[in-house]
Amino acid sequence: MKTSLNEQVLTLVRTYGREQLRKEIRQVHQKLFTAAEHLSFRQKILRLFSK
Repeated sequence: MKTSLNEQVLTLVRTYGREQLRKEIRQVHQKLFTAAEHLSFRQKILRLFSK
């Protein structure tokens, strides 16, 4: 029983950690691709993927 509970807790912690990482990545993406001061960076990245 303890092992099962420990596994469930570990799964929840991993899931939470992944969701937090996804949230941080979305925030960075939002900032880099919408803020005017990052226009040249955005253009360079888009050129890399348009070829």
